[in-house]
Amino acid sequence: MIKVRYSFDVAVEEPKIISRGEMLERVSQHMVLVPRLRREALMSNAGLQPQSSKDKREKREVMRKHMTRVIAEVMEKDPKVVYIGEDVEHGGYYLVTDGLVKKFKGRVIDFPPDETTLLGAAMGISQVGLLPIVEIPYAKYLDCGADMFYELAISNWLTNKQRPNGMVIRIQGFDRGRWETTYPSEDEVMSFHDVRRFGDLGKDLIITYGNGVVTALQARRSLAERKVIGNENELDIIDAPYISDVPGGLRDALANKQYEKVLFCDVCKEGPGSNVLSSTIMALKKQGILPAKWDFVAAPRTYNPLGNTVTFLNEEDIIGAYMTLRG
Repeated sequence: MIKVRYSFDVAVEEPKIISRGEMLERVSQHMVLVPRLRREALMSNAGLQPQSSKDKREKREVMRKHMTRVIAEVMEKDPKVVYIGEDVEHGGYYLVTDGLVKKFKGRVIDFPPDETTLLGAAMGISQVGLLPIVEIPYAKYLDCGADMFYELAISNWLTNKQRPNGMVIRIQGFDRGRWETTYPSEDEVMSFHDVRRFGDLGKDLIITYGNGVVTALQARRSLAERKVIGNENELDIIDAPYISDVPGGLRDALANKQYEKVLFCDVCKEGPGSNVLSSTIMALKKQGILPAKWDFVAAPRTYNPLGNTVTFLNEEDIIGAYMTLRG
């Protein structure tokens, strides 16, 4: 009772929020500062030049092995990172954590199939100063722990920034698990404002992220083979993985180079509340750095049957949208 009273007295004495700026400062947690990479480190020749034998060996690796590799690198670098989820000690639903339990004793932990408990435990782990990576088998399962998920999302505000540790929630998706470039070195960690450019000679540009990058690279190759473009150098591709805001690298690329046409390729579904690149498009238009000729293509607005990729954004979607943009 004494602790409860003390907590109440502390809360009462907190200064009241009277302005919008103060509210935004209270609610928002500042991003971790990550140094931006050198421009040459963010250029890729994927699809433009013949690959070496080493590149080919890297390309044949399935996506899940690269995911295992990056999780291991993060856990090696930061001893505060723990990995929790259903059956993760045995590799998880897709073997993404295969072998990690032996390498990181006591830091890869199984939980029962109860998403509310799992996310609640993650909150506690975060509050004691650790950094949990939480694996939830499928996106559909997130609604089973929705209430706790919302608590996590506003925990920075609820604690008046006393618990800023946060966490990573990894939700299983599926696609073809493709990989088009060599695995990056540990000193190639991109900042929030970095973008990776595939080509730097084109008059036109594709902007995308995630699996859209691989699909766009394949579409560009097909466009060259079909003689729609003279060669792959005519069309640049930018991977802009930070989708919560417009990355500075994307602004720089558009401001410093006069692209004639820009195609936005969104791997999410089209329609209100889905196409995450829509806010990026509006921000670029307001700043006056988006050319007059631009278009948008996304996955169709339909339910996706489990295990079927037919409704995903695909190569022909991008080819068709680009040919329409060219008129």
